[in-house]
Amino acid sequence: MIRLEITPFARSQVKDVAHYYVKHASPAVAARFRDACRFLTEHPGAGSLRFACLLTGIALRTWSLQRFPFRLFYVLDGSVLRILAVDHARRDVTPSLLERAKRGA
Repeated sequence: MIRLEITPFARSQVKDVAHYYVKHASPAVAARFRDACRFLTEHPGAGSLRFACLLTGIALRTWSLQRFPFRLFYVLDGSVLRILAVDHARRDVTPSLLERAKRGA
């Protein structure tokens, strides 16, 4: 079984997005967003290694949420899936974002 960990950096991003959906949609939509983040524990290999070249030393994966305009950046470390960052799908992926995500800051 894969265990899900969310770094403090990513946790604050998830909370911000969920709060936005509570305010502008409904608590049910916010709950579906959080549940979508858990999808990766059942399908850890679903993400792409597209941005892995931007960070050295880790096999960074990204996965776009299907019903939300966000993507998750994560690593799989044995039986631990660690979400490093959540970012809007239309934003450019910058090395500085990924470095912050890597540090968990």
